[in-house]
Amino acid sequence: MKPVRSDLQIQTKTGYFALAPGAEAGIRPFEVPLLKTLTEPQLPMDVKFRATVLRFGDLPDGNTNTLAVEVPLSEVQTKEDVHTNLFSAHVSIVAQIKDKTGVVVERFGEDITKRGALETLDRDRSSAISLERHFIASPGQYTIEVAILDQNSGKASAQRADFEIQNQQAGMALSDIVLVRKIEGSHEEDEDPLEPLRYEHQKVTPNVTGELPAHAKGVSLFFILHPDPAAKDAATLEMEIIHNGKPGKRTALPLQTDGVRTAVPYLASFGSGALSPGQYEVKAYLSQGGKTVAQSGTFNVAGTAGADASNNSTMGFGGAAITTDAGNQPLETNLHAPGQLTITTLTNPSQALSKEESLVLIEDARQRALSYNEFLPNFMCIEVTNRSIDAGGNGQWKLKDTLVELLRYREKTETRTMLEVNGKADNTNREAMKGALSAGEFGGVLQAVFRVASQAEFQWKETASLNGGTVQVYDYRVDRKNSVFSVTGSNDKQLIVGFHGQVYIDSATRNARRITLVADDLPKDFPTHATLIGVDYDYVSINEHDYLMPVSAQLQLRQGRHQAVMNTMEFRNYKRFGSNVKILGFTPVEQP
Repeated sequence: MKPVRSDLQIQTKTGYFALAPGAEAGIRPFEVPLLKTLTEPQLPMDVKFRATVLRFGDLPDGNTNTLAVEVPLSEVQTKEDVHTNLFSAHVSIVAQIKDKTGVVVERFGEDITKRGALETLDRDRSSAISLERHFIASPGQYTIEVAILDQNSGKASAQRADFEIQNQQAGMALSDIVLVRKIEGSHEEDEDPLEPLRYEHQKVTPNVTGELPAHAKGVSLFFILHPDPAAKDAATLEMEIIHNGKPGKRTALPLQTDGVRTAVPYLASFGSGALSPGQYEVKAYLSQGGKTVAQSGTFNVAGTAGADASNNSTMGFGGAAITTDAGNQPLETNLHAPGQLTITTLTNPSQALSKEESLVLIEDARQRALSYNEFLPNFMCIEVTNRSIDAGGNGQWKLKDTLVELLRYREKTETRTMLEVNGKADNTNREAMKGALSAGEFGGVLQAVFRVASQAEFQWKETASLNGGTVQVYDYRVDRKNSVFSVTGSNDKQLIVGFHGQVYIDSATRNARRITLVADDLPKDFPTHATLIGVDYDYVSINEHDYLMPVSAQLQLRQGRHQAVMNTMEFRNYKRFGSNVKILGFTPVEQP
């Protein structure tokens, strides 16, 4: 390539990356040093971590596998921030899978920040930062390369290992057995239909280390059954537990096939009481049409001497190919003695928090909600509001206008200055704007729910995942007599109403990450017939500290006979408020 201008200099990267057709070609900045690390003759080993490839066999999209990486929190440096009462760990991960010719067929990367409440740091050190990515690959020989960088300490590690994806033979088969670290709920609209680590609407996170702490109460295992589509008789499933080399009873487990002849996820949970320390091997046997196939997995419960050294390797991969039948009922097995298993059906894979755990979590969230504004810095941001109308109340939304405001937060007081309306400069006072507008996203909705006088009644609903973290979802309700939630109608009449909604509490930071408020019992003759407010919070860096800030919000109203109104708000470009800040303008993002 020759430049047209004689004084033009062109700089490019040395080398290239061979990618499979359709693979993502972009290399993000954090990936560059990690990919360079993988080219070094001697791979660094400054941070211990585990990686594996889990093989799930032929699924609707092809031969499906999952790369799973775990970095123990105890292995990385954490930063403690007394301004926000949080600790944080920051790890970058890059993994690439090469075929036997050395061509990169898959590359994955993620820059992950894990946060938690300072008071939980000692307990959370036993947790891990994880990355799971599924991929489709043909049977054959492959190499996996994984590099990680602890951004806080600058320490790096990398691993390389060969693995094989076997060809699934016709007939029944079993996937690798996955030791479960946690199970979280997910919303249907957020689910990946090709995700193999899914049980119903639950997302399974694997425990790659194969290690459980002393006094662990039970263990859950996940695998996928592949029935023989040509078999006429039903399949049967048996499992056996071997503890420190002593085999237990081979126990039949119930299968409900309902004539299903496709791959079926299966979840088994063993032991409601504390497990004895030592080495465990779990074997699954699937039988159909006079044939039996088997699969096994191992894990270790801390507290035993002389555990199998094979469980301490830094990189491992799942077992051999397997066959299965249609089984889809989760099970619970009491494992106090491997030879005496009691099997019962587990109706909810995502177990509810205990009453004591819920009370502590809600009280922690309350304290953070009530002191939310006390710890906010002086800042400014851009608030973009898209206001839409559905005149017939049938879901046909039409964008009415887009407002861009400069929001200043100073000394616990927020003010807004109009910058643009529909892409044109405008300084109209917010109070003079016709139509619905909202405020209170910076602590107001949190106060309404968590203030002691509200006497909100909380009911645990599920464990879920939100923005990469684990949250506990609660339904709540506040009676009108305890409420401070006001609704103003088009006639400027204001009512205090009771309300209900949901709150998503971060299990690690103990902060509310999402909250909704729905008005109750609005009078029939009131101009507004229904009101909903929702706010999503995420961490934003301001003056080198991570603060929990609103990033998006929504207001919905139903007025008149049919008309519906919806405002969607986004909060962008958070900056520290200072006298030397100059606003140069704002370019709105085109709405779809």
